[in-house]
Amino acid sequence: MITSLMLQRLFHLRQGSKLCPTLSKQYKATLTTQSFHNNMLNAILLKESESTLYDVEFDYSATHHTIMELLDCSPRNAIQLIESDPDLLRLPAENLIKIKEMCRENEIPHNILRENLEWIIRMKPVELNHRFLYYWKWPFKIEDERPEILRILSLSLSQLTSLTCRSISEQNKIPQQNRISYLSDKLESSVSECTDLIIKYPFLMRRSLNIMFEIIDSLIDAGVDPKDIYRDPWPILNSPGQIKEKLDVFKERDIRNIKCWMLRCKDSTLNRCLEIRQLAKEVSQQFNSKDQYLCDRLNANTSDFLESKRKYPRVAQISLSKLKTMLDLLLSRGYKPEDIFNHAEVLTFSPETIENRIRDLQACGVVYCKLQILTLRNKKFEKHIKTLDRKSS
Repeated sequence: MITSLMLQRLFHLRQGSKLCPTLSKQYKATLTTQSFHNNMLNAILLKESESTLYDVEFDYSATHHTIMELLDCSPRNAIQLIESDPDLLRLPAENLIKIKEMCRENEIPHNILRENLEWIIRMKPVELNHRFLYYWKWPFKIEDERPEILRILSLSLSQLTSLTCRSISEQNKIPQQNRISYLSDKLESSVSECTDLIIKYPFLMRRSLNIMFEIIDSLIDAGVDPKDIYRDPWPILNSPGQIKEKLDVFKERDIRNIKCWMLRCKDSTLNRCLEIRQLAKEVSQQFNSKDQYLCDRLNANTSDFLESKRKYPRVAQISLSKLKTMLDLLLSRGYKPEDIFNHAEVLTFSPETIENRIRDLQACGVVYCKLQILTLRNKKFEKHIKTLDRKSS
């Protein structure tokens, strides 16, 4: 009976929208499958184009209706959502309707629901209803910010309970009345973004409040971009003393544009970074660009250099510090600037590789080799070394 009814509706669709015969055969072939029986109307709705849905009067399924009402979206957008997440069709329509009613009762805006749709519609209504009790216990100075913390309800119940209790206990210690709103103000990010932040970095809710205040304030006062703290909040795990010590070093060395990773990296990495910055600063004082720097060191004119860039585009991507290291190495080994310019691909190799190859060649009795040899591919270079070994033996 169901199959017969679906065939009649399929015929109706074909007559009204000129459904192609091939597609019609495909539908008939799948009508007998159990999966199609479960979602027969939805399957047709998904397969049919937007124009077909409007040309033919058709009753939407409960899933489509609920999605449309839940998100206040058009039939087209509802279908697109279901096409992008077909599992929606497997969710009980009764649960979706209850979730829709709950979201309305709790005044959740449609745009917030769209951002959280994936997890919220998969939650059991009873469980979601229980979590909304926690949702309303969070203190807010600005009540309009409350819906933006909706994603926090996706956490496990134990996590949600812990965070909610902490938030209530800290209400009078934070001007914004909760950590998420505080982070939103300090890090120049939305409450929704900072909700995602504390979910990704749970230590932001566990860290001592006074220590977090002190570290964030000291970082911002030192010129660290609040957005950079949002992207990389790990320095908040350090002690205020460690942060102050490093910031004092940066101040003494007149280091600006401080990044959060600089506060937590090894000293060797930091020193290397500072060397690169210093080099870039020195070069920028003498030359307008990296191209001009290369032209000066390789005794090349601008037109020839532009032609070389087209021939060796990877050279333009090399960092200034590596270029300086490579040029210093090659010039100290007796290579002329003109030779380096004519074989600029040598600059794309690492200094270690070039030094190792020069050492291997010297072991074979080669005092000076052409740059063409140094820039051979690994297999060809190894073959060249073996040839030299045979000749020497």
